Amino acid sequence: MQRLHLSRVLPHLTQFPARILARARRTPTCWTAVDCSASGLLGVSLAPALHPGGMPQVMKAGVVEASTLSTAGLTQLAAHIAVPSTRWVFVLPRADYRVLVVAEPQVPADEITQSLRWQLAPLLDFPVDEAVLDYITIPTRAWQAEQTQELYAFAAQADAMQEIADLFRTARINLCAIDVAETAQRNLAVLAAQAEEGVGMVVFGEQQVQIIFSWHGELYMDRLIAESLADDAGHPERTAAASARIVLQLQRSLDALRTNFPFVAIDRIVIAGAPATFRAALADTIPLSVETLQLERLFDLSHAPQLADPAVGMRYVTALGAALREMESAP
Repeated sequence: MQRLHLSRVLPHLTQFPARILARARRTPTCWTAVDCSASGLLGVSLAPALHPGGMPQVMKAGVVEASTLSTAGLTQLAAHIAVPSTRWVFVLPRADYRVLVVAEPQVPADEITQSLRWQLAPLLDFPVDEAVLDYITIPTRAWQAEQTQELYAFAAQADAMQEIADLFRTARINLCAIDVAETAQRNLAVLAAQAEEGVGMVVFGEQQVQIIFSWHGELYMDRLIAESLADDAGHPERTAAASARIVLQLQRSLDALRTNFPFVAIDRIVIAGAPATFRAALADTIPLSVETLQLERLFDLSHAPQLADPAVGMRYVTALGAALREMESAP
């Protein structure tokens, strides 16, 4: 699995967005991930598996009420979930960064980020000189040698990144990375994948629905649907109509994936946080296996059994994905 190339505008931050390593050469690190939600700051501390082939261990999980990211909120959260020698990763709110698919610049690897600045300048809604940029390649060259390879470019405003880093520093928290939901969710799909299968993952968040398709450990496509079924709670007709729209978007995404990446084989769709009726509606519509994400099948929850309750565990999905750094398997 490829490593990212980071523009180190903030010397104490590494890898934006995060990558899960194929197999770390050193002992995997314990990571604590923080995710902002409408209900507050969510966090999980994840430790490596106890033995080869075992599951990563969720050591602690918790939430504190906070309307915005603050030093006080971080300090309170750390008191609940920090574990010794952990490194911290923060999941950047979706409104704070941009994701674009662009052609991979035909330049040496160490010049790609600078070349992206020229490509992205007319596409961003803020000055590119004020942006932190990073990217992940969409690997197609081995199967589509005649086509231009593309990449996902991620852009965030440097001032916002610096503000986040300052809050963690003031709280005396060892912030080592900033992640994004797309790669956090991809990490989870990689963990859920069996052998060489491709996995589609649909995560229902509080404000949006995120769809990603992962194959051989790489992110090939993502779709963001700015719709929350939570707003339709108690209204079965509205929920059914919203579910139908999301099913249609997933069908269209699968069609687009087959058209653009015919070599990618998606074998299974995993859904998280969806209404009970959504899984059945989706299974009736697409010719793929559809499963509900079960965290206890991917993680050792003996230290955090509350996450086995779907009503609780699904809130932590993005944070768990972000904490899956250097922990794809036991050392």
